[in-house]
Amino acid sequence: MKRSLLVWTSLCLLLSAGPLPSVQHAEAQSAAGQSVVPGSLKWDYQTGRQVFSAPAIAPDGTVYVGSNDNKLYAFSADGKLKWTYTTEGFIVSAPTLDSRGVIHFGSYDDYLYALSPNGKLLWKFKTRGFVSASPALATDGTVYAGSWDGRLYALDSRGNLKWSYETQDQIAGSAAIAADGTIYVPSHDSRLYALAPDGKLKWRFHTVGKIGSSPAIGADGTIYIGSEDGNLYAVGPDGSRQWYFKLDAPAWGGPALGADGTVYIGNGQGEVFAIHKGTARWTFRTRGAIGTTPLVGDSGVIYVASYDGNLYAINPQGRNLWFYPTGEEMASSPAIAADGTLLVGGGRFKLYAIHSESKGLAASAWPKFGRNNANQQRQKP
Repeated sequence: MKRSLLVWTSLCLLLSAGPLPSVQHAEAQSAAGQSVVPGSLKWDYQTGRQVFSAPAIAPDGTVYVGSNDNKLYAFSADGKLKWTYTTEGFIVSAPTLDSRGVIHFGSYDDYLYALSPNGKLLWKFKTRGFVSASPALATDGTVYAGSWDGRLYALDSRGNLKWSYETQDQIAGSAAIAADGTIYVPSHDSRLYALAPDGKLKWRFHTVGKIGSSPAIGADGTIYIGSEDGNLYAVGPDGSRQWYFKLDAPAWGGPALGADGTVYIGNGQGEVFAIHKGTARWTFRTRGAIGTTPLVGDSGVIYVASYDGNLYAINPQGRNLWFYPTGEEMASSPAIAADGTLLVGGGRFKLYAIHSESKGLAASAWPKFGRNNANQQRQKP
């Protein structure tokens, strides 16, 4: 390839020693009244290469996910393959769904794509770099997508360029859109940018490390962003720093928010932190680096994928409930269906569907990567 790849493969080498946490399983009831065991496998599907993309789930239960075999996959809720669409590069970008069911995603072939729900190409837009970031969708249909060429592109719903904004380095993380339309853009140039809907700069927030993860936005408009300088930052809507928390290792994955505003985030040493107003409530340690965003279920349980090959379920007090071992590194952030099925990529080139004790997302401002199961990266109005 003509450019260096993401840091994913290097993260899995940063494994930390220590025994796995103890595991407890409790039965739950499925919609059909049958007992299911949280942490047990419902189904899986093997793709041609690693699955680093975070899944998206449509209202009808269709699951969309990209793979490093250059394909975007569509599955029915029971794991049956519906269709695939092939690009010319890895698909690390998480699919983003609009209200019409159109699927937007990026590829390492430098294109941003829009597909119909049946997998037909609607349009594609050429950038000048890999597109690993997931598109963010505004309420007016504008698609915001960053590229490794350092630009954020604003496209209309037909794929026509409205404007672009150039940062000083790659944009690998996804932008997030506030309720007032402000777009928050992370860049490897160590800055978080706030742009108006017309592309004008409102402010820049400086860290001292690359920002390759995606921001989360709280109910009060606070922006939470991790940096490779080893800190989690809480930034006000005016660009002022409200507080920061030392993670003691790079933040490669983004934060998720619990119903009470607790921030959950992992670091490159395999630790998961629960942080409330700048103070740690607890720390949970896995055996591998974490480059994913946690998911908070409506039960309050936090689900996080680690490079030690496990998907962990952690209760609100920071204790391990169960883990599902895949045998290989996991660099995909999970999604959760309405019946409690967790969807996550990783392991041996697979997409996994795993039973959980939750029945959907927590009622929080930003409970997972992309905020909702459509991965729209947009704050609730």
